[in-house]
Amino acid sequence: MSTPTTFNEAAHPRVASGRFTDKVNDAPSDALVAPTPPPIPASQFGSVSGTIVLQELDYRDQDIEVDRATVDVSTILDGLDFDDLPDSVDDYETIDELFHWGQNMGLIVEHGGPFEVHLDEDELEAYRAERERSGRTSAVTTLPTCTATERKERFNGTLLEQLPPGGISEVMAWDDVDAARWVGVTRTALVQQAAQGRVQVAFLDEDDSRMFDEINDAALAAYVTSRDTEKIRTTALHLFEHLARTQW
Repeated sequence: MSTPTTFNEAAHPRVASGRFTDKVNDAPSDALVAPTPPPIPASQFGSVSGTIVLQELDYRDQDIEVDRATVDVSTILDGLDFDDLPDSVDDYETIDELFHWGQNMGLIVEHGGPFEVHLDEDELEAYRAERERSGRTSAVTTLPTCTATERKERFNGTLLEQLPPGGISEVMAWDDVDAARWVGVTRTALVQQAAQGRVQVAFLDEDDSRMFDEINDAALAAYVTSRDTEKIRTTALHLFEHLARTQW
């Protein structure tokens, strides 16, 4: 198992959509946990610890660890039928689905790259045994989901909040500093929504995802590579067009 290390953002630039989001906590042990997870009752069948390891591909296409955290996945297990529970800690396909449920429920921040989920073997066996003794084979609770419509509304609602009062004319009149500041604030707002589980970048539709990519690239152009004001203004124009297409 890899040894946790401090994440160096400079060494891992976030270019591709959904791969890595901004860290919302200082310590690696907490970085994957959503800052304000929804209030979900504790499971009556016991806790099941899951260690989540975020990875990215290096230049050799090998997985390298960039962050990890431990979360209680029992609330997710409560929302599954007994037959859909992981049979063991080696049931990787089923266990990987717990990660996606965690993202969908807002318990874990966004990540579109490689990952691993390791469950505590004793706790999983104890949970399965207690659940079996209860006779409850159907799901105990309903897992909260985010529909495609809700994702689009939240994403475009966030974009709408970032529009300047003067519309596209105001955008075109910005100087370099104001333009760079606007695109940076817009990207930050989207990242914060993703960290709270409200905007799930990995599950956006094609049009929204393309707009997110453009904002992300424009923000990088403003602060990392060069202050490309023309690119930022073009992004702002496309943002207005995007919202017009989605009837905002």
